[in-house]
Amino acid sequence: MNWGNAISAAVLAIVTVSAASADVITVDLNGGSDYLTIQEGIDAADEGDTVLVADGTYTGANNRNLSFGGRNMTLRGVSYPTIDCHYEGRGLIFENGEGPTSVVDGLVICHCVATRGAGIRCLNSSSPTIMDCQIYSCEASSRGGGVQCLDSSPAFEGCNIYWNTAGTSGGGGVYCEGGTPSFVDCYIGWNWSDFNGANIYCDGSSPVISQCTLFLGEVHGYGGALWCTAGSAPVVSHCTIVDNNSDYGAGGIGCYESSSPVISNCIIAFNTAEGSGTGEPNAVYCLDPGFSHPVLMCCDVYGNQEGDWVQCIADQLGVDHNFSLDPKFCYGAAEIVYMIDASSPCAAANNAACGLIGAWDVGCDENPVETMSWGRLKALYRE
Repeated sequence: MNWGNAISAAVLAIVTVSAASADVITVDLNGGSDYLTIQEGIDAADEGDTVLVADGTYTGANNRNLSFGGRNMTLRGVSYPTIDCHYEGRGLIFENGEGPTSVVDGLVICHCVATRGAGIRCLNSSSPTIMDCQIYSCEASSRGGGVQCLDSSPAFEGCNIYWNTAGTSGGGGVYCEGGTPSFVDCYIGWNWSDFNGANIYCDGSSPVISQCTLFLGEVHGYGGALWCTAGSAPVVSHCTIVDNNSDYGAGGIGCYESSSPVISNCIIAFNTAEGSGTGEPNAVYCLDPGFSHPVLMCCDVYGNQEGDWVQCIADQLGVDHNFSLDPKFCYGAAEIVYMIDASSPCAAANNAACGLIGAWDVGCDENPVETMSWGRLKALYRE
């Protein structure tokens, strides 16, 4: 590790309250740094400092259950170091009212376990900024396998949250209870829940979800992509909500207890139910029609099992530029990105009223556009 170059780049990228007094503390498990473990580096930091973590896989007691202790500081990885909890604890916890200038940037957090919020847990009005991180293969027995936000409003930017699980109470990927967390340009998929909300569960919460891909969520209850309950009112824009599955219906989005998501410029496509819920809508489904009122604008709802513009959104087809046409995804690439073909009705060039619909722009190049089932996707990407 060339600490001189790494530190210089990090310092230029950091905006602190007092740049002159801010320090950069280095952590490298191979030595030659200020500290060998991440928590030691955090404990040595003051307000505005940066803890710079070298590449490598960090394990053991001082590299899990990490806490900023209320400090507004930055924890930044160089070349994406990995915090591997080995299923012996949580990744990080924010419980002391940390604000947006408490930053986690460029880390991989995996194999974490906790009762709630196994990867990252935010509570007590904590609102850190989590940037360019991966949170995967984490397990919670209750709420939030990947992330739990409890009366807190963290900001997640450019993060991948996948392969996480939650048991009772749901939220395999993310569980939001109260607060207004935000998720921008995030890839949230392959998460599983034994209750509701495989990818995201909203419980009296109003998160902002923008430019995100919610895909391949698998839930034993309702809401493969997104579950809204207890008056939740998430604002969902420019998202691709696709290929999610449930046992009881609402493979895509489920609403209950007077919840009213506002959904704009989104693709909701190819969501299914494989269990006893066959027969229930899988695009958007209200378990309390007449009380929950999802509002859709500039949305393409297409190819969902048991119908698209049905049940509580039946009267919105053709209103506010909503439609139902094949989005023409570029399936067949090396990874799932859900780019669209140039001829897609969701491409900005083909939709003057709405502009781009979904999280992904045109990008098929010469690849053919294929129709692909949810089952085939699982077989391709879970081997």
